[in-house]
Amino acid sequence: MTALDSPKCRPSAPCGACEFCASPDTDGRQLVDLNERRIARGFAPIETSKGKPYPVLLWVGDIERREVRWLWPGMIPFGKVTIIEADPDQGKSTISLDLAARLATGRPMPDGHPVESAAVILMSAEDDAGDTVAPRLDAARGGKAPIYLLDEVVRLNAAGAEVRSDALLLRDIDYIEESIVGMAAKLLIVDVLTAFLDPGIDAYKDQDVRRVLRPYRDVAERTDCAIVFIRHLKKGGGKAIYRGGGSIAISGAGRSVLVCGPDPNDESGATRVLAAVKGNNAREKLAYSYRLTNAAPDVGWDVARVDWLGRSTVTADDLSAPYEDDAGELETACDFVRDTLRVPTPAKELERLARDAGISDATLKRARKKLHAKATKDAVGGGWRVVLPALNREEAQLALVEPLEPLEPLPWSEAQSELSTGGDE
Repeated sequence: MTALDSPKCRPSAPCGACEFCASPDTDGRQLVDLNERRIARGFAPIETSKGKPYPVLLWVGDIERREVRWLWPGMIPFGKVTIIEADPDQGKSTISLDLAARLATGRPMPDGHPVESAAVILMSAEDDAGDTVAPRLDAARGGKAPIYLLDEVVRLNAAGAEVRSDALLLRDIDYIEESIVGMAAKLLIVDVLTAFLDPGIDAYKDQDVRRVLRPYRDVAERTDCAIVFIRHLKKGGGKAIYRGGGSIAISGAGRSVLVCGPDPNDESGATRVLAAVKGNNAREKLAYSYRLTNAAPDVGWDVARVDWLGRSTVTADDLSAPYEDDAGELETACDFVRDTLRVPTPAKELERLARDAGISDATLKRARKKLHAKATKDAVGGGWRVVLPALNREEAQLALVEPLEPLEPLPWSEAQSELSTGGDE
């Protein structure tokens, strides 16, 4: 107000004491009524008595400053919406249940960050509660913790009798918020997002998506609950931020977006990575390695469990890059590797040469994997050198042999003379 209305406002008076400041609202914030500003500047007020809506402005000086609280620092904030996305069989649902079990039992997050025990609410559309969800929670040591499945709403019919709905959808936000508040839940997991959209909502239309997800931003803020939506990736290539299924507005709604995928550095395919695609409230984009293991010894039958391996240097775009490369790019990279590895080459030098040739690190890794090129310790210098297996190396070395130039034919008369004399004197 002082900066905007300095000719009229009385800076010496306490904020809210003069006629140009509105009274505090129920949250203790000073709201500046547009009409007061219009009158102060000599404009006619908006006639609100006729029911015409008018804007209300919030002075930034009255906004309460607060630090973002984290369920998992840099990855999942409290009071915000987070998106976890992946292709099938990468463990996104198993990861969400592992985090749910950690919060519900008060155990540290994968990075060691401490948390206070709190209730968790699950909305699961794809996995059966009895043979998948509950056993996975058992494997994550959360089977007896305060974790609750929410999948239907009881409504009253015209006769006043209770009727159970067929399914709970995101449009039932009032019931969902009541459940969060009633259980004092600090984590809501919706798996998967598109399964809980109203049939009339198009997940690929920005306006439809924003209309559904915007209220959940407000719910998360009001309840200080971390809301996690899980979704699949779409087929094809592109940067990680565009790989999520549905509208880009889904990523826009999330303050944090995380993606799961195979670690391109692990040729066995056993290691996976959970990496931050975006993080509006994080200082940096983090990534963590993990493996999915069988918890049968603890549970009694085959069920997946997450084993966290620590921080990773793999980025979200690294996880997405294999899908970007078309057959031509991969084959070009393979040709480059064959040509360069005619002799063992230091790993760092190979990467530098590949970048100079316009080949991404991820594509180089795919080419190395396809050709079975391995990094071996140099017995002399101690560094790492990349070598091709014998078969591919022999094929590559053949290219080193320069073909002999064809002999020029002798003139016909000379050829006859050679033949008559036997070619030898």
